[in-house]
Amino acid sequence: MDLFDLIVNIYECALMVWFLCSLTSKHKKNYRTFSLFTLLVTFLLLTIANMFSPSQSLLLVLFVIVYCIYLKLTTFYSFPESLVFSLLLYVVIAVTNTVFDITFILLMGEKFTFLELLELYSIPTTTFLQVLHTVCFYFIAKSIRDKELGLSNIEYLIISALLLIGEIVAVCFETIYLGYENIKIYLAIGVYCTSVFLVLICVLFILFYKRTSSENKLKLENTILNNQISSNEQILKMQESLFELRHDMKHFINVFKSNSDSHDSVTIKEVIDKYDKMSSKEYPVYNTLVPAINYVLNIKAAEAIDKGIDFKCVLNITNNPKIENEDLYLLLSNLLDNAIVHIGLIKRIQVDISEVNELFKIEVINSAIGEVVDENGDFIYSDRRPDHGFGLKTIDILVNKYDGYWQTRQYGEDVIVTVYLTANYPIESNSNNL
Repeated sequence: MDLFDLIVNIYECALMVWFLCSLTSKHKKNYRTFSLFTLLVTFLLLTIANMFSPSQSLLLVLFVIVYCIYLKLTTFYSFPESLVFSLLLYVVIAVTNTVFDITFILLMGEKFTFLELLELYSIPTTTFLQVLHTVCFYFIAKSIRDKELGLSNIEYLIISALLLIGEIVAVCFETIYLGYENIKIYLAIGVYCTSVFLVLICVLFILFYKRTSSENKLKLENTILNNQISSNEQILKMQESLFELRHDMKHFINVFKSNSDSHDSVTIKEVIDKYDKMSSKEYPVYNTLVPAINYVLNIKAAEAIDKGIDFKCVLNITNNPKIENEDLYLLLSNLLDNAIVHIGLIKRIQVDISEVNELFKIEVINSAIGEVVDENGDFIYSDRRPDHGFGLKTIDILVNKYDGYWQTRQYGEDVIVTVYLTANYPIESNSNNL
């Protein structure tokens, strides 16, 4: 090994360390010291590999281990990510070397063997390869730098296996074509690796498909929740404004009754009688530890009473559950809307909200006409509009969000919907309530 080979080895090792260091701008302390140490270690390994075998394939594992340790000591990448980037180095080198070597022998004809050509054009070909490696590493590092790939550990490991197989296959192709080692062994290795490569590609495709489906489902659920939140906010605000307007009208009618001299007018008497009946209605006021529950119950109770529904609540809330206010009022308003829609001739709704160990329980019971729930606990719809059932879908999403469960059942003329949510109550509070 001459001086030129040593210079090339130093440059190639420095290029690899530079590539790994350039993948991220977030480094740990003393990363420069570790970079210099890694450069020295890899230079020694590479020099030994050049003396031992032209393909350097036998020492691949050692190089990958060194670079994985380097990335773990200097960056915040996980082990699977470090393994991918370490293998990526040798895939780029193996592929570029194989393509160049085969192209070079094709252009030069069959007069010389590869080793003879390498001996004749060693300096220009080696220099060109290092320039090619530098260009490839630059653009790869630029495209990857500080980007979150967002893959799971199993996906990283499969990609690592694919990269390793790709590097081995590239070396096998080069060895078989150039014929400077045992061709049969490398041919068998290439065939087996290609078969495994295809299987892993299928596995990776399935994992990507499952993750994409899960992400699309999550996006759809978030869209439904956001739309439902927006819709419910508008409805509740409109109902709140309506109640305020009715309250103002009550004072107006009282003033009008006491000051108007036109009580003999039939129309005025009808208006006064109408609003007298409305103002005589009494609405319950609920005041618990949870503002979202108070807000929904006060509005929906008034709506139910206006529709002639007997509305009752049994509330046993001694702790504020760790559930977002938006989710609570969205869940409760959908449950009550569903009860009001399916109300029967008896017109009765009962709401029970309580704590069951570490669970938050909401149960809504309403009267119904005929069979409303089938044997599987699903509502029977007569309305086939595309948007029908979004309320129940919203309930299902929210229940899953808080690791809970819910069930619907019907006993005679009563439809019962029970929801359990994980509330994560404080331990001290739970122990006091037992």
